[in-house]
Amino acid sequence: MENLYLLTTENIILLSVIVFFSGLLLVKIILKDRIKFIWQISISFSILLAFYVGLFLYVGDVINGNHYSKKAFDVEVWHNNRLERVSMVDDLVDSEVLLNQSLQDITDLLGKPTYMKTDSLSYLEYDLGNVDAGLGINRMMLYLEIDNGIVSKAEKLSIYMD
Repeated sequence: MENLYLLTTENIILLSVIVFFSGLLLVKIILKDRIKFIWQISISFSILLAFYVGLFLYVGDVINGNHYSKKAFDVEVWHNNRLERVSMVDDLVDSEVLLNQSLQDITDLLGKPTYMKTDSLSYLEYDLGNVDAGLGINRMMLYLEIDNGIVSKAEKLSIYMD
């Protein structure tokens, strides 16, 4: 499951494009061809508006902690610095190193899980900490699904909490 937060870089760019064309339309409607250089003014206004809206959203997103640095997985750092886990989880999941590993191999590599359920649907969860998300927080977790003692699914979970 991907991060549920909607202000990704791609969405900010898309929103800036929408703002650009909305600004074009707005200037065209307001000025109604009263000025000789209407299209030049419209385009200039829209580019500036889209740039500043996009910049505002992106900077606000970074300040709120929704963009965190991503680092290569390091066993030593994983065990000794719990706050760095969130920055390594993408590498851990994307590399698929956890898939097809036994429960023992996983606990040897990652340590004791935060939560473990071992009945009909077995899974492990490793708490990665909280990431600030503006008016709330995103609780980040590494979720590992276990089938017959072997990891069949590994994903990063992000749960938004007010």
